[in-house]
Amino acid sequence: MLPGCEAQLHAHISGARNMGVSQAELDDIPKVLAEKVGLSGSAWSKDEPNTAYAQYFVGNSYLAPMDGGIANVTFEPRCRNNWHIHHGAIQVLICVSGRGWYQEWGKPAVPMTPGTIIAIPAEVKHWHGAACDSWFQHLTYHKDVQDGANRSAEGRLQGKNEWLEPVTDEIYDVLK
Repeated sequence: MLPGCEAQLHAHISGARNMGVSQAELDDIPKVLAEKVGLSGSAWSKDEPNTAYAQYFVGNSYLAPMDGGIANVTFEPRCRNNWHIHHGAIQVLICVSGRGWYQEWGKPAVPMTPGTIIAIPAEVKHWHGAACDSWFQHLTYHKDVQDGANRSAEGRLQGKNEWLEPVTDEIYDVLK
């Protein structure tokens, strides 16, 4: 809360209650704001639209390159990347904000919440992205990069990415 605004906030809450707004509806305000205007309460910047890889995503994502070959990727609700394979490198995902999903081909999806860490072996077909009702941020980097590695559009060392088909709504919509 902004310093000095407490009285005004309390007056607005009281006015909303007097007009019939329920406590549950008041409690939903941060979620609605996050959905409509972006992340709420995240310490991690969403940075710039991820235009270099936009063709491999359903929905909008944002990319914030960091030092040491790490990138912060932010997904709006329902955004996910296509199925893909990292050849010659292990990809590590660390969820830092929101709620999302990770899924390997032929296996059930795994929920990701802050603190979830997933190390994706090289040569494994997979996807990751936001839950339908939440923004999602993860840090990502590649380790054990083999000879012949590529550099990403941002100059990060990574395995050779093979981008595949989009994750269909039929696959995605069953996740809750």
